[in-house]
Amino acid sequence: MIGSDFLVGVQFSVGAFEAAGLTGDDMLRVAATLEGDGCVDYINISAGEPFSLEALDNAADAEADLEAAAAVKRGGALPVFCGADIRDVATAAQAIESASCDMISMSRAYLAEPHLLNKQRGGSDETIRPCVGAGFCLDRSLQGLEILCLHNPATGRETLLSHAIGKSKEPSKKIVVVGAGPAGLEAARVCAARGHSVILYEKQAATGGQIKLAASVAGRARLAGIADWLETQVRLAGVELRLECAATLDTLQKDEPDIIVVATGGTARQPAINGTEYTTATWDILSGEVVPAGSVLICDQQGGHQALSCAAFIATRGGLVELASRGRRAGHNLGPASLSDHLRPLYAHDVVFSADLALREIYPEDGRLVAVLRNAVTLAEEERLVDQVVVECGTLPEDSLYGELRPHSINLGETDLDALASDTPQRIEVNRGGWFQLFRIGDAIAGRDIHAALYEALRLCRQL
Repeated sequence: MIGSDFLVGVQFSVGAFEAAGLTGDDMLRVAATLEGDGCVDYINISAGEPFSLEALDNAADAEADLEAAAAVKRGGALPVFCGADIRDVATAAQAIESASCDMISMSRAYLAEPHLLNKQRGGSDETIRPCVGAGFCLDRSLQGLEILCLHNPATGRETLLSHAIGKSKEPSKKIVVVGAGPAGLEAARVCAARGHSVILYEKQAATGGQIKLAASVAGRARLAGIADWLETQVRLAGVELRLECAATLDTLQKDEPDIIVVATGGTARQPAINGTEYTTATWDILSGEVVPAGSVLICDQQGGHQALSCAAFIATRGGLVELASRGRRAGHNLGPASLSDHLRPLYAHDVVFSADLALREIYPEDGRLVAVLRNAVTLAEEERLVDQVVVECGTLPEDSLYGELRPHSINLGETDLDALASDTPQRIEVNRGGWFQLFRIGDAIAGRDIHAALYEALRLCRQL
């Protein structure tokens, strides 16, 4: 039993978007019954459920949520909350002003930025980390994992990592970060917040690295918000950003840094088969360096976003695509929310899905390519005659600069993993002739996703 001063609310979805599921009218009757019984103080409304592709699509539709909430509010007197895909204060304020609901719940927005309202009230809008709607948190929830945010690695780890970056208690240092992908941008942001003088090198004309490739696909453009926010923060913090400028041993010697953080990313890994010279990497397609040609076979060894994004990129431009996955299904390493975002355009453009197939060989024939595929279960081989073979095999570290710098570093490029795990400073000194500390993060070590790259950068740099 609870006292009369204890608030009780009920959250439910107005419309399951399933053939046999409850409809909007059904749920309106439920709301009326709850109000009539006098057993609840408020109702929290969403739209869609994580049971099907259509339901997941509707679960990420702020307009559907607000329409559902407004319908419940019109039919009763109880206060109505609304949540789901409302990610900023402006949208929330407009919803309340239009009387669609009485209160907005913004779970995902607060996972990305726990200090959202404080920053809004304090006039620090430019520092608000936006929710980009990637579905990373929802995927983890649906998979029974701890809930984390794609681009705020401190969320869910507050006992280990504070959201606020404290100033270093030691004298300010000069830190050079090489590479302005997600790991490098985060490293520069955190080092600057620590009070250090930071230079950030990027050989390309823009920051973002592979994030910008991922955002080039229809439906995933919001991912660019991660790179945009990080770049804004490094500029606000006074980081010296050197675009279209490749760092070398000579240039770094002239900078005279105390610490160098190498975040130079990776290169596309090629499959270990005969005929590798006839393959194209997913990166090359998404970047526009290689134009899709006619019928395309995409061979995916990763089961992540990359091959699915590439398939959508090609198919939506008129290409004929077969996506052959080494796993039991396409995108087998993705959660249901992320997978649903990818599948709809692929089905809409007649992409063919083939499972349990590994690429074994490629050879030319009459101006086209023959790809030999082997079934992972039966070991039977089959062939495809196509115009282009695109592969996704992960990344290899681009660590040539790191290798060149190691002999000149105090720590010979070694990271103290015990110190990293215990959140204490890096103190390794094994080279008396060294003149700086050297670290590498992100794909420059091994293939990382966005979250892992940011997490690694934050853990290391918060103690530099």
